[in-house]
Amino acid sequence: MDEQQQQFYQIVYVYEVMENMDKLEGHGAYETLAFVTDENIARTVAHSNPKTPGKIIKRPAIYLADGSYYLLVDTNPVKIQATMDEALRVAALSKLTPQERQALGLE
Repeated sequence: MDEQQQQFYQIVYVYEVMENMDKLEGHGAYETLAFVTDENIARTVAHSNPKTPGKIIKRPAIYLADGSYYLLVDTNPVKIQATMDEALRVAALSKLTPQERQALGLE
């Protein structure tokens, strides 16, 4: 098997091109026009209307071998609790405010 057949997915960036729906002042809601993988194409599409230039959001996505893309919601790392005790401790601590955790010497 060659390397491409073994690779099932890739983490990539896609560019969400958005257009402002408020055509008068440009402060209204935005609507997605397109998702593209090339930043230059995104800029061209976003600036195609000089009166209401759009905006571009760079988003992480997963690209599958079948050619489909899925946006990743959050790319921040998470800490995995390996035991039930760790999970219960995290759940209990989440109910305390930062000030309460500090007062108890837990931070």
